[in-house]
Amino acid sequence: MWTAPVPSRAAAGVPPPTGAPHGGLAMPAAAGLAMSGAREEDAGLSSGLYNTTAQLGSAGGAAVLTALAAGRSGAASRHGSTPTEALLAGYHLAFGVGAGLLVAAIAVAVVVLRPARERVLVSATKARQQSVESV
Repeated sequence: MWTAPVPSRAAAGVPPPTGAPHGGLAMPAAAGLAMSGAREEDAGLSSGLYNTTAQLGSAGGAAVLTALAAGRSGAASRHGSTPTEALLAGYHLAFGVGAGLLVAAIAVAVVVLRPARERVLVSATKARQQSVESV
C-alpha cells in the first residue's frame, strides 16, 4: 500500500481510498445474514446474488469516489495548490462523501429493518400468549 506525503506534523501519511481495508471483518457476517433466509434449494442463487451485488457495489463506489477525488485534486491543482495539497483535498472530499454515504446506509438499515424485527417480536409474543391460553 502506498501513502501520500503529508505535512511533517503527521506521523505516517494518508492511505488512498482503494488501499484501505473495506469491511474485511464485516463481510462474513454480511454473507451469513444474506444467506440466512434462503431455502436450501435457493442457496446458490442467494449466494450468487449477494456476491454479485457486493462486487458491483464495491467497484461502483470506488469508481465514483476516485472520480470525485481526481476532480477535486485537479481543480485544486489548477487553482495554485501544491501537488500534496491538491491530493489531500481530493482525498478529503472522497472520504467525506464515503462517510456520508455510510451514515445514510446505517440510517436506512435502522429504519427498514426495525419494523420487520418488531413484527417478529409481536408475532412471537402473540404465539406465546395463545399457547398459554390454550393450556
